[in-house]
Amino acid sequence: MYLKTTLLALLATTVLSAQTFQMHYGGFRDETIYGMNPCADGGFIFVGSSETTSSGAEDALLIRTDAAGQMQWSRAYGGTQTENAFFAKQMPDGGFAVCGETFSNGQNGEAFLLRTDASGNLTWFKTFGEAGYDIAYSFAPTNNGGFIIAGLTERNSAFNYEAFLICTDANGDTLWTKTYGGASIDHAVSVIQTSDQGFIFSGKCMSFGAGISDVWLLKTDSTGTVQWTTVSGGTGWDEGMSIMETGNGYVVCGGTNSSGVGDYDFLLMQFDFNGNRIWAKTYGGNRVEASYTVRQTLDGGFAFAGYTETFGPGHNQRLSNPNLPDVLGTDSANMMLIKTNAIGDTLWTQTYGGLSKEECFGMVVLNDGYALAGYTSSFGDSLQAILIRTDSSGNSGCNNRSAHPQIANAAFTDAFPTFTIDAGFNCAQLNYTNAIGNLTQTVLCENPLSINEETATNLSCFPIPTTDALTISVIPETISSIELYDLSGRIFFQQKTNALSTITLQTTLFSKGIYIMQLRLENGKIIVRKIEII
Repeated sequence: MYLKTTLLALLATTVLSAQTFQMHYGGFRDETIYGMNPCADGGFIFVGSSETTSSGAEDALLIRTDAAGQMQWSRAYGGTQTENAFFAKQMPDGGFAVCGETFSNGQNGEAFLLRTDASGNLTWFKTFGEAGYDIAYSFAPTNNGGFIIAGLTERNSAFNYEAFLICTDANGDTLWTKTYGGASIDHAVSVIQTSDQGFIFSGKCMSFGAGISDVWLLKTDSTGTVQWTTVSGGTGWDEGMSIMETGNGYVVCGGTNSSGVGDYDFLLMQFDFNGNRIWAKTYGGNRVEASYTVRQTLDGGFAFAGYTETFGPGHNQRLSNPNLPDVLGTDSANMMLIKTNAIGDTLWTQTYGGLSKEECFGMVVLNDGYALAGYTSSFGDSLQAILIRTDSSGNSGCNNRSAHPQIANAAFTDAFPTFTIDAGFNCAQLNYTNAIGNLTQTVLCENPLSINEETATNLSCFPIPTTDALTISVIPETISSIELYDLSGRIFFQQKTNALSTITLQTTLFSKGIYIMQLRLENGKIIVRKIEII
């Protein structure tokens, strides 16, 4: 009783008032999340693809939650082949708009934009494309009630792709379409409408620039006429992902291996309103770090997120024990969230996940914290959608840890090329089906105060306290994983067990003290016990 009271008192000193949790959503097959945005009621909408609910190979997936992460509904949209959704946003009428790619209407793939009502029921589904491959990565609502869509289109061969902008009315019918690019591969990834009623997109350019691929910004007026372009990078591979407008220009996040300290690093750049680069900084370790989404924070700084291979527990365990088998090779990563000030200097960094792989593609700044969405393969038997809610310091309650990536100024050069501009896309209305997603929800953790010791008559831990090794048995049940937390609720050890009923944990690697042990059983039950290492 004394230990439990002391434990709760210690936990209470680390918890802020913000609601925090980690939840994942999925079925018996893979669900992958590529984007997330807030809803008017404080909830969230996120999109991706689903194999569980698919009428074909994969269907576009839409999941709606409330502010506490409770799933309100999920929907899948598609035909007989593959559909992927990459971006979604709630509209003023309470419904949603979604864009992505579809292969059910043609072998080569076409871009799509769809609209739903507030319950996710399909209103219309429009496709855009030519003879080759076309994909819509993002869109933004326009001031006249329509949409501006950005993506890429295959032109003359598999080695020639160009960026496109498609401007539509409120019904998804095209007002104008234009493509921008050179003789190689050029992508538009993220698009916004600017304060002067024009448009700007970020992406990557391989037709011009200093290296294999450079960060690309292209600014147009309201009709798609180019006002300026900037291609910025080094001698290697650099690309821009998410773009946002600030009071003094534009901020872009992405990735680079032209500068930085590792194989590939987070990249954050700021440009003025004429496309002149103000600063560019990299953040990383010795392996791969890639960022996908950036937002301005309430204090005028920035938060941007993606994934890290350097700062996750899987990589840390391999470094500390070279004989530990690398089950997934380099495919072991965690979500990573970096908070900076207004000039890109890091204030803190947090990572989230387990031993396998997590990636973050969507992030929202809240009044008292952050929300992140992506996918996880560490928790469950398949890829699962995951939603993480943190406090203002990035703490979520479990499966997260502080990281300290190295920061450096990127040694980039800038170019200002002239691109060819073409027009002409076909637009079609498709009668796709939508289905209620048969997905379940699992709570990984909530506020750390909810950690209580649970009893299980068939659980045996010997010896307690322990010195060198702890034998854990739950016969006749089987254990899928074991996790250890310190008294602040931070995970520092996790191991999958290949469904064993009895395991032996070597405790000589851990410091002396009291820890929280959490066992995940194959039947879905979670058992929590305190252990002491002396």
